Amino acid sequence: MHRFIHQLRQFHVLAEIGTTGKHLLRFFTYGAAVVMLTMSLWQPWLLLLLLAFIAAYAAAPLSNYRRLNDGKLSLRALICIPVLLAFADLAKMTGYVQGLCERRRVLGQR
Repeated sequence: MHRFIHQLRQFHVLAEIGTTGKHLLRFFTYGAAVVMLTMSLWQPWLLLLLLAFIAAYAAAPLSNYRRLNDGKLSLRALICIPVLLAFADLAKMTGYVQGLCERRRVLGQR
């Protein structure tokens, strides 16, 4: 039983590292997108590369949308789905930062 609890604690630590890694990857990805968008003012081909990355990121949700709508994909969906994905990611990033600040505040009071 003791070994099981030890393994469970190790899994919890690994899961925590995984969650943090996902958040850091999200911050890095959006940071790179902002840099690419800014640099596309001087190098327009970067905008095409950024659009390709956005299309790849939204491919699965767009495919699900098509499957649920008899194979039809509207212009509205092509625009709204990536925007909604970005909005959800922004909410996740905001919540992560807020959680870190809250954890620091609570642990600092001890």
